[in-house]
Amino acid sequence: MKVLHCVGATCLFGLVALGPTVHAQAGPAVASSPIPMSAAAQRKANHSLSVAVRHALARAQGFDTSNVAVKARDGVITIEGTVPDAAQIPQATQVALKVSGVRLVINHLTVDGGGGGG
Repeated sequence: MKVLHCVGATCLFGLVALGPTVHAQAGPAVASSPIPMSAAAQRKANHSLSVAVRHALARAQGFDTSNVAVKARDGVITIEGTVPDAAQIPQATQVALKVSGVRLVINHLTVDGGGGGG
């Protein structure tokens, strides 16, 4: 009985001791590793980041996203399109920079001329 208990404790100790080490190494290695992601993983990460920024913009008070496009590439966000109010241009940059994973924002927004046609 003691042998089984000791073996169980040893196995449990081994799992507990190795568990955090594996997770600790995986996190920083992914974030700072010079080894590039696969193309598919990079596309997925870029898409997820652009969606997160677009959702953040949509939740921002008074921000109109109807004519705004958001692109992401390696943490660099490009925002393009038109907004009805000039105050929304710097607001877009501020909102995007608060999203986790965003390193830089390139803002190409312009104010909609409001040409109502006619």
